[in-house]
Amino acid sequence: MILRRALRSLALLVVLLLALPQIALADYEGAVTPGSAATRSALIGCVNNTVLATASNGQQVAVQCDTSGRLITTGSSSGGSNSITGPTGNNIDAVAPTATGQVPGDAYNYGFNGTNWDRIRTLGTTSPGILGIGISPDPSSVAGITPVVSSTTGTSLILKGSPGNLYSVYAVNSTATSGLLIIANSATVPGTGVLTAGSVLDCVVLAASGSASINYNPGPMAVYGTGITALLSSASNCFTFTTSGGLTGFIKGATQ
Repeated sequence: MILRRALRSLALLVVLLLALPQIALADYEGAVTPGSAATRSALIGCVNNTVLATASNGQQVAVQCDTSGRLITTGSSSGGSNSITGPTGNNIDAVAPTATGQVPGDAYNYGFNGTNWDRIRTLGTTSPGILGIGISPDPSSVAGITPVVSSTTGTSLILKGSPGNLYSVYAVNSTATSGLLIIANSATVPGTGVLTAGSVLDCVVLAASGSASINYNPGPMAVYGTGITALLSSASNCFTFTTSGGLTGFIKGATQ
């Protein structure tokens, strides 16, 4: 009798254990893909409040919905939006941001200037519609670099008499003597002869009756810690400055 009761209890326990997964699965029959609602499924709901709840630090609050059951991400309890869309008709500059239009979504391309949304203009024009970033012409002196130009043909030109950056320099050889365009890290014109290795930061060949140039645009620029001086040397060695060959020319440079 006792054995029979024990076997009966064990059989009942096995039936319950086998039924548990089915019971659990029955609560979550809904498919993850769109389709008809399952007979037994779990729904995540939200709460609509006429006055939105205010939670302090560390408190929890139910997800808020508008009167149509949409999740409120912007707006108020009587209405809201579950997406962020751009304001319509943004075909002018200085579009003020609004609660439901933080990102303009029209065919135009906009950038936020800290206050308003402004159109990103097409390179070289004032018409919008193409994503492009260009440099607009600016007549202001602060937008450019005043060049240093030799007044007569010569053998040297101090481009900057103090530490600075070299943007570009070129020289035109006025003679049939070939040589070098040397840029020395010096605030003054060095004497002829051997130049120290640390003072020569740029050196290019200057052909007879030809030209030579050095251009660091768009950067990074070459940093000169003492000064920037251009030399026209008739030597074939970058570390020798000599004017004995009679080489002279026109020099122009841009520094800051």
